Amino acid sequence: MATMHLIHGSSKAHIDGITETGIFGGIFTLDYNPGCVNHGYGEHLHIVSLDDSEICRHGDITERLSRERIDEVIAGEIDLDALDEYDIDENERAEVLNMLRRWALETDDANSIEIYFGGDDCEYGGIFEEILVGAQAFDAGSLGFEIQRIRGLLARAAGFRAVDCYDENGISTLVIGGIGTKIMPLEEFEKASV
Repeated sequence: MATMHLIHGSSKAHIDGITETGIFGGIFTLDYNPGCVNHGYGEHLHIVSLDDSEICRHGDITERLSRERIDEVIAGEIDLDALDEYDIDENERAEVLNMLRRWALETDDANSIEIYFGGDDCEYGGIFEEILVGAQAFDAGSLGFEIQRIRGLLARAAGFRAVDCYDENGISTLVIGGIGTKIMPLEEFEKASV
């Protein structure tokens, strides 16, 4: 089994642990490349080391979780009662939930979120803002953040410690918070690796 070293940029010089708080319920990392100058955002760099088998890749969630379990995790993050405010039938309701499921499971389908929000005449425009429990100031970007957070919850339910997500960096890895994954300053990692 290969060990993956992932790097996280932060404004904090020391991180005690990776928590479930914040927008994503964890931290985003990039593959650590010692010769690379850009390792994400923040002046302080930290390393997370995980076995490759602990990182959820595309398709892994559906291999480990049933459709029922996937829907159960997603249902815990949405307010289905908020759908009652919209004049939609059961088929349209199912379509809204199918969109959320698809976006959370298909990491390479990230552009469909932006495409969906591309016009002002979106059929379900305000629905996602209403039903997503963690939604904040809402636009295509914040919907993407919510989908990444839900993807992390699905990966956690499937037994992973991290999950790959497509974003502006290409593929980033969301290290899931609240499960005791160790993080250390880059300097400590480099000293220990010598």
